[in-house]
Amino acid sequence: MKKQTAVEWLEDNMYSLKIPAIYFVDLIDLVNQAKAMEKEQIVDAWFDGSYGGGEFMINWESADEYYNGIYGGDK
Repeated sequence: MKKQTAVEWLEDNMYSLKIPAIYFVDLIDLVNQAKAMEKEQIVDAWFDGSYGGGEFMINWESADEYYNGIYGGDK
């Protein structure tokens, strides 16, 4: 069974919300944009971890340190 990303989870669960159809189209567009951003982030993280490449040539001590260095910590 494939794992689900956070954005895929959000997409699956937003259908249970009582949102007027006029706004739902905008939400779907935002979800698609978020999926594209998330994919780029995952690919970049894999590249950085595999090759130490990308714009950040730093050896991170932990996943949390990597996240905080790249994304600025919890939002």
